[in-house]
Order: sequence, then structure tokens, then C-alpha cells
Amino acid sequence: MFLYCFGYRFLALLGVNVAIGFSLPFIDMGAHLGGLVGGLLAAYLTQIPDEGEREVTASDFEEIRVKWEKSLTGS
Repeated sequence: MFLYCFGYRFLALLGVNVAIGFSLPFIDMGAHLGGLVGGLLAAYLTQIPDEGEREVTASDFEEIRVKWEKSLTGS
């Protein structure tokens, strides 16, 4: 599924970034690899919905924003 969504270009870009990171001494690769692992974990937890599941629309985000604002103002 990963390769279907992002393709091999993403893997090539990832390889170039890792190679540059390991070749330049002032880049903290621990932080970059931690971000990669964290991003993959976040992507896994928020997976692409299966067939038949409802997709999130812009109106869903608007509804969440309105509820959030109401909770902050106490309305």
C-alpha cells in the first residue's frame, strides 16, 4: 500500500536525504531518523480508510473548528 500511495520517488528522496545527512557532520541524523519513525507511526495510526468507510470532508473540519471555538469561549 505504501508504494502504491507514494511510489518509488519517495524512497529515492528518502535515500538521498539519508545519504546527505550522514555525509554532513552538522546534521543530527538521530533527530531526522526519529522524525521519520514518528511520521511513519503517525501515518500508520491514521491509515487510509478502507472501501466503504466515510471520507473526511472540509465540512467535517469546519464542524470540529466550530466546536473547538465554542469550547474555548464557553458558549
